[in-house]
Amino acid sequence: MDAAPLDQVAQELGISRDTVYRLIKRHGLSTYRQVGDRRTWIDRDEIRPLVGLQRKQASSDGAGSSLPAKPTPTRRARAPRT
Repeated sequence: MDAAPLDQVAQELGISRDTVYRLIKRHGLSTYRQVGDRRTWIDRDEIRPLVGLQRKQASSDGAGSSLPAKPTPTRRARAPRT
């Protein structure tokens, strides 16, 4: 078991604390507490497989992001009032 405080696990995985709590509840993950410590601890090995998003490294050719550009919203012209 590779346990760590919930905040630290969230930071390492690049997700929010709320997301970690959601994963705990949805998948029934075990949480732990140490005597005298208010923090919640979680097993890293249990949560890693559930986090499917991993950060992509920037390409070496400098092409930028591999994500498509966000389309710009278009405005429809209002019909003139009569």
